[in-house]
Amino acid sequence: RHHPEVIAWGSGRTTRLRVAHLQAQGVEVLAWVDLDPRKVDREIHGVPVISPDEIPKPGRCFVIPYVGTRHAREEICTWLERQGHRLGKDFIPAA
Repeated sequence: RHHPEVIAWGSGRTTRLRVAHLQAQGVEVLAWVDLDPRKVDREIHGVPVISPDEIPKPGRCFVIPYVGTRHAREEICTWLERQGHRLGKDFIPAA
C-alpha cells in the first residue's frame, strides 16, 4: 500500500461504490472532489467534499479520478498535470 490515504475525484453514488473497494482494503479517503458548488463544502460520511482548487500540491496527496463521464477523464488528467501532478506518481485515473 503505497498510498493508504487518497483523494477521490467524484462524489456521486457510482464513485462512492467504486471507492468502497479501496476502503475495504484499508485505504482512507481524505476528501471527495466535485465541481458542483452545491456539493462542495459538505461532507459525505464524514469526509469533506472539496473543489479541484483545494487539492493539495503535488507530493502532498494521491488523487484517484473516478469520474466516468465522456471526456471527463482526459479533462481531469490534463487539469491535474497543469497543476504539476504526475500520472503514476501523484494520480491514477480509475474510471
